[in-house]
Formats: sequence, structure tokens, C-alpha cells
Amino acid sequence: MNLLTIALFLLFGVLAGGQNQQAVPSIGALLPKIDQEYYKLTPNGDNYHLRLDLPEGGFREENAEVITDENGNKLLAVKGHLDLVYNDAPFQVVVIYEADGNGYRAKYMYVPKRPGIQVQFASASFLKTAAG
Repeated sequence: MNLLTIALFLLFGVLAGGQNQQAVPSIGALLPKIDQEYYKLTPNGDNYHLRLDLPEGGFREENAEVITDENGNKLLAVKGHLDLVYNDAPFQVVVIYEADGNGYRAKYMYVPKRPGIQVQFASASFLKTAAG
């Protein structure tokens, strides 16, 4: 397990245990700023941005922030996008995920790899409007 994964698990554990109303350090105080060729982690106060570029193609990008739920508890809310490219498969896998006080939710798609064709994503409201 790499250092970032351990730090994120510890951070989530600290924030998830926030019911005891102790002072919780900010994300910026817990995570280091990292700016490398394929790896960028930018903590800023109570949020962070992570970008991992895979050398063989694909990437992972996520944003997290500390939010307060309806009971006044502080929670970590994470939203991310994972694009996995497999050299020996005719498709790539796209995962869009979020995790917060309501649990972990993920949507995934298998996108065919075709030379010269770029997949475009459209918002739900655009698709509703286009459908009439």
C-alpha cells in the first residue's frame, strides 16, 4: 500500500470519527503537496485535488472536501473519475465515483477503443433537453 493511500485512510478515519467534537486538523495540515510528472496532490485548507496520470494511458482525478452534514458532523466528501486503458482489450473502463456520508457510489462504462474516435460526455440536463 503506498503512502498516499495510507494517508487518505487515516484522514478519512479522523474525519469520520468527528462525532466527538474534537478539533480536527485541516486536510492541508495532513497531506503534503506533491507535484511530479505523473502525480499531483494539491491540498488546500479543507479540500484537495489529486491527479494521477498512468504512463501507459489512463488517469485518475479526484477532488475531496470536508463538508458538514445536517447533524453538524464533519464528513469527507470525495468525487472522482478513473479512466483505465488496457493494452490487450478493445475497450477502456471509465469509473465516476463519489463517497460521502451517504456511502460510496460508482458508475462505470466500458468504452470501445476506436482509432480517431473520441468519446464525448454530456450532462443529464443536456440529454433530457435533446430528447425533448
